[in-house]
Amino acid sequence: MILMLSLDGFQKILPYAFLDLDDPKAFQAACYQATADVPEAYYDYDAIGWHQWWLEIGENFMKRDLHLIPPPDRARVLHWLENGDPCALHEFPHRHFWLGACTWAHKYDEVAKYFSGEGLTVIREFSAAVFNERRDPAYEDVKEEIASEPETYFDTWQKTKFHIYIFPGALISNPFIQINWMRSAHILKKHTDAYIARGGDPDILERMVIKYAELHEGGEWTQKYVDDKEAFKIKNLWSNRFQEKVL
Repeated sequence: MILMLSLDGFQKILPYAFLDLDDPKAFQAACYQATADVPEAYYDYDAIGWHQWWLEIGENFMKRDLHLIPPPDRARVLHWLENGDPCALHEFPHRHFWLGACTWAHKYDEVAKYFSGEGLTVIREFSAAVFNERRDPAYEDVKEEIASEPETYFDTWQKTKFHIYIFPGALISNPFIQINWMRSAHILKKHTDAYIARGGDPDILERMVIKYAELHEGGEWTQKYVDDKEAFKIKNLWSNRFQEKVL
């Protein structure tokens, strides 16, 4: 994700991913610096794919180059990272379950087996709002612009070094996957924050997500997350410690 955000072409995606900065160029420079001394990608025949040094880039960014971003943008970036979901189930499993539950409740009639009346109405409305915003056509358009527009010399060089391909019109484009999930987590946060601000009962939505997880997310590697009922609660889902530094 940091590698992709080092690219010139990716700068226009930041507002759509809920990362609004005073100085986005400084953020881009920090992302680039995290990649600058990382070796070129190489083909790993055992894994049958390209090794691109993701771990090293992430560690460089957080341990060495984050200070290149001036405050309060640094706090905004940390808030964004802490409240995101980089498509890593074992990093933020309960946010992952919440997003899955919203899709489940919006698209499938099964939810009506377990909820009814006003509770079901609340669940349907909330889930539809999250589901529909995740699929905002404007976000799809900006991703297509990034894939289709002429690239800068720097982007060509960076893509060549790390063996990155962005294909226009692709149904699934790997360079966008982590950004998609980060954006989705912040859409979820936006809607849970608004729901609580309106005086909504958190128990209704929390029971919806717990039921979804019990039905569809248990397994050898995930059951411990399903059993951790406290972590499903909205009050435990997010952190505003870095946002408070901005304010």
